[in-house]
Amino acid sequence: VVVALGMLLSSLLTNEKHSTENGYDELVTVSTSEEASSELLVINEIGKHFTIPIASIPQLATYLQTAPDLKVELTRIHYEFISGDSDHFVLKYGCGNKRCQLLLVEMTDSGAVKTMDLGEGIYASAEVFQQQALFLIAENEGNEVVRHKILLVDLVTMNSVQPQDSQLAARYFEQALYPFTTL
Repeated sequence: VVVALGMLLSSLLTNEKHSTENGYDELVTVSTSEEASSELLVINEIGKHFTIPIASIPQLATYLQTAPDLKVELTRIHYEFISGDSDHFVLKYGCGNKRCQLLLVEMTDSGAVKTMDLGEGIYASAEVFQQQALFLIAENEGNEVVRHKILLVDLVTMNSVQPQDSQLAARYFEQALYPFTTL
């Protein structure tokens, strides 16, 4: 499996790669003067602040509308920047014991918000290189087995990139089959 992962990475990462270490799993600070105008405050590792209206993230807004206890759900939202100076972060909400809803969020300098659904699972790590990011998403199958799938995302278009090799895609990208410890 380790050899296969090495081959996978070398086929995906042909240019310079910038490795990041995601040591932060921050709570979101929520300003709730009125429910409709609630905002999330997130801060990256270099201290850049982003204030995001919840309404600008439709998936999160829809989820929160159905929450039985809005205040509790707001305190359970977490985020992790994919690199220290990045404007991209993974927003984790609707978390249970073994999985969260995962969204990739980009904040632009103009204040616009772009999102991409990363699915359900446990955000394990990301590797950023040029304008792409490789995400490792875990799926817990009980207390003993954790399997991972890999997502490659173009950070400019905020779209998933599939490898050209269909066997590679089926083995590592489409479903969680193998346990990986790192990217």
